[in-house]
Amino acid sequence: SRLSRFAEASRTLENIVERNPASIDDKYTLARTYALGKEFAKAVEIYDSIEANEGISQQVSMQKIEMYLSMSDTLKTINEARHLYESAPRSIVYNDIMGSVFQHLGMADSAFVYFDKMEKLDPTNPEAQLAKSSYYYSIGDSINQDKFMYRALTNENLGVEQKVEELTNYIRQLYQDNDSSARIDNLFSVMLEQHPHEVAIHELYSEYFVARKDYVRAAEQMGYVVDIDPSNADY
Repeated sequence: SRLSRFAEASRTLENIVERNPASIDDKYTLARTYALGKEFAKAVEIYDSIEANEGISQQVSMQKIEMYLSMSDTLKTINEARHLYESAPRSIVYNDIMGSVFQHLGMADSAFVYFDKMEKLDPTNPEAQLAKSSYYYSIGDSINQDKFMYRALTNENLGVEQKVEELTNYIRQLYQDNDSSARIDNLFSVMLEQHPHEVAIHELYSEYFVARKDYVRAAEQMGYVVDIDPSNADY
């Protein structure tokens, strides 16, 4: 069976780690194998031993958080996130992790404390704006959700590729929620004002119009794409 294969793999890896306890890579492999076999507590023990040798790190803490979530242990999940956060409380990333853990656990007020701190630490950081937008979505505040999403999408510190990815996820979310198409059109106009010659944004806008069966406006957006990149036969 699948589980007996994991048990066999675990035994082999345990022997390897025993013979070569300094190999961090082998320990990571053993911990992942334990996790695949749903032996989450054993995986945590291995991550603890890595941390004892290497010190606190985001990589180990994130793995342990994942294990505690798999064990449905809320207290240990929060404590592990806090353990990482307290090692560098002014880190944007660690504040984001702390807030995201609380948000995942449905503790919105606690999440907001850390998302707000992210923005105070660096008001120009797009990750803080995206985190706040996500928070406002979770409490059903569409006005602030849009406000912070606009800030992120018009933020020069967010790369175009990530903007398109965030925009795609956001539109999918609004579309699934049967939300106002005016909100989506507004987002696109904000983006195209900033990046008028970005093929990916026009292409996404066209796909959105196809989903709405508005083929005239979909064709119009693909017309812009062809003007920008006339040599691409697919367009």
